Amino acid sequence: MRFTFSFRPTLIILLLFAVIATGYAITDDADTLTAEMQPSLHVAFDDIVVTATRTQLPAWRSPVPVSYITGADLERRGGLTVGDALEHSEPVTLRRYGAGASLTTMSVRGVAADQTVVLLNGIQINSAQNGLVDLSTIPLSGIERIEIARGGASSLYGNHAMGGVVNIITRSVGYERPVIDLQAGGGSFGLRRMNVRSRINTSSFDLSFGLGRDQSDGDFRFIDMYHDNEPLKREHADYVQSFATLDGQARIDKETTIRLFARYSQADRGLPGPFFGQQSDDRQEDEHVHSGIALSRVIADDVVLEFRPFFIYSDILYSSPAWDFTSRSINRQFGAAFDVHAQVIADIMVTFGGELSDASVDADGLTGDIERVNTVAYLSGEWALPQIGNVQTTIFPSVRYDRFSNNHAGGDRRLYEEVTWKVGGTVQPFAYDRFLVRGSVGSNFKAPGLNDMYWSPGGNEELTPERSISYDAGIRWNLPFDRGLLIDAGFFSIRTEDRIIWLPGADNPQIWSPVNLRKVHADGFELDLRWLPETLPVRIGASYTYQDVHQFITEGETGVETTKQLPYVPNHLVSGEIGYDVGDLRFSFFPRYNTKRYADESNKEILDGYFMMDIRGDYTVHLGTLSALFSLDIKNYFDTDYQIIQHYPMPGRHFEVNVRLRY
Repeated sequence: MRFTFSFRPTLIILLLFAVIATGYAITDDADTLTAEMQPSLHVAFDDIVVTATRTQLPAWRSPVPVSYITGADLERRGGLTVGDALEHSEPVTLRRYGAGASLTTMSVRGVAADQTVVLLNGIQINSAQNGLVDLSTIPLSGIERIEIARGGASSLYGNHAMGGVVNIITRSVGYERPVIDLQAGGGSFGLRRMNVRSRINTSSFDLSFGLGRDQSDGDFRFIDMYHDNEPLKREHADYVQSFATLDGQARIDKETTIRLFARYSQADRGLPGPFFGQQSDDRQEDEHVHSGIALSRVIADDVVLEFRPFFIYSDILYSSPAWDFTSRSINRQFGAAFDVHAQVIADIMVTFGGELSDASVDADGLTGDIERVNTVAYLSGEWALPQIGNVQTTIFPSVRYDRFSNNHAGGDRRLYEEVTWKVGGTVQPFAYDRFLVRGSVGSNFKAPGLNDMYWSPGGNEELTPERSISYDAGIRWNLPFDRGLLIDAGFFSIRTEDRIIWLPGADNPQIWSPVNLRKVHADGFELDLRWLPETLPVRIGASYTYQDVHQFITEGETGVETTKQLPYVPNHLVSGEIGYDVGDLRFSFFPRYNTKRYADESNKEILDGYFMMDIRGDYTVHLGTLSALFSLDIKNYFDTDYQIIQHYPMPGRHFEVNVRLRY
C-alpha cells in the first residue's frame, strides 16, 4: 500500500494565505451574547443552532424543523466526505451517480438539488454556473456539526433557498493539550484510506489542520440486465481523492475574536457513466477551495458585529478519450458579508446585514467569460410577545433584498432584483413548557444559472427567476414521562412558479434550450423522533417523510395540462439510527428505505424501491495518553441490488476497516 501526496500550487497559496491571515471568527466566548439572549429550556434537546434564524437559539425553539449532526454523530457514521455523512441523515434525498467519489447532490422536501442552499460556516457555496454542490468534494475533517433547516429560507439566505438549507460548520476543537490523530484503513474494491489531523492549543489561540487521501479501484460487481443478468465488473470507476483542511481561532482581546477556515480537495476520478451494455472511459479532474476569514467584535452592550470575507474556487477538467474531447470549467467567487446582532429591548432581538459577492465563470461551453455580482441587504428579528396566561408566543420576521448583475463578455448586462420575506412563529400554549406549536410562511426564489442563460448553443438570456411560496406547520413535544424522547411532526407545502426546464427547440430539435414553463407543487408530512434515554446506553433516531411532488405539464399539441411526479423523488422516505454503547464498545445500525421513483418526466420509467442497512462497530483502547480506535463498517449488509439514478449501478455488500491512533 503506497500513499503519495501531489497537491497543486493552489494548495500552497491557500495555506500561505491562511497562515498569514490568522483568520477572524466567532469563538465560544464571542457567542455568549447571542446565546444568553435565548432562554434555554434545559432539556435533552436544547442544542444551540444558528441556521434557522441566523442567530443562536436552542433547536427546541426553532420556528422550522432543524436536524443537526454533531461531531460525535459524524464519528459514528464514518466516511470521508459530507456526502458520506448525509447518506444516513434524516430529512434529505441524496442522489449519488454511482459509488465512491461519484457526483453526489442532495435536496430537501423533494425539490431539485439546485433549489437547496449549501453553506460552509454560513457562506453559500452553490455554483453560480449550475446551482449545484458536489458533496463528495467536501472533506469531513474538522467539521464540528451539520445543521439542516427545512423549508424556504430566501429571506435569510437568498438564491436557491427554496426547499431548505444545509449549513456545514467547522470549528477548531479545543483540547487541554496538543492532539494528533492518525488514521489508516482499507476495504472492498481496493479501498485505501489515510489521514492525519493535528490540533495545537495555547491560552490565546488554537489551530488545527488535516491531510488525507482516499483511493479505490471501484471495481465492484453488478448485474448486466442487457445480457441475461450476467454479473459484470464496474470498469473505469477508480478514483484518487486528496484533501487539506485548516481551522484556527484566536482571542485578540476581551471584545474581539478572530477565526479562519480553509478546505482544499483534489480528485482524479473515472466516469464510467450510465450503463447501457458498455462502460465509458471518461475521466474528470477536480480542484476545489473553500476559505474564509471572520471577525467578531462586541461594539456596545448587547451589540455584536461580525465581518466575513471569503474566497471559493473550483477547476473541473472533463475528458472523453473515445471522442477525443475535453472541457474545462473554472469558477471563482469572492466577497464579504457582515451581520450586526443587537438586543433592542429585553424581548426583541434584531439582526441586520449585507453581502457583496462576485462570481466569475470561465467554461468551454459558455459564450465567453461571465461575471455575476450579487448585492444583498437583509433584516430579521425575534420578538417574544407579552405572555398571556400560560401562553408564550414568539415571532420571527425576516426580509431580504437581492440584486444580481450579470456582466457578459459581449457587453450584455442583465439585472434581477428580488425582495423576499418570511414570518415564522412558535407558541407554547400550556404551563407545560415542553410542548410547542411552530409554523412559517414566506416567499423564495432561485435565479437562472449561468449555464441556463449563456450555454452555447441553446442558452436563454430572457429567463426569469423561479419563485415560490412555502408553508409549514407542526408541533414539537418533549414527552413528560421521558425527558430523552422528542417528537417533531408537521406538514409542508411549496408552490413554485416559472420552473426552468430544458426542451428541444421547435425549429431544431437537436438544440435544447431552457424556458420558464413549469409549475411544481410539493406537499408532504414529516415525522422525526429522537430518543436518548437517561438510564439506558442506547440511542434511537427515526425519520419518516411523505412527499408528493408533481409538476404541471402542458401538452404542446393539445394544450391540455397534466400532472406528473417529479423524477427521482420517492413518495415515502424512511431513515434512522439505532445505537448501543457498552463502555468503549459501540454499535450503530443505519436502516433506510426509499419507495419506487420515476426516472423520467413522462413517468413511464420506474426505479424499484429498496431497503438498505449499514452497520458500524468500533472499540477504543486507552493506553495512558494514547488511544486506539478500531472500527468495522459493513455497507449494504443485506446485499441489496439497487440504483439511485437509473442505469448507474451501485455496489452490493462491502466493508471497510479503520484504525485511528490519537495522542
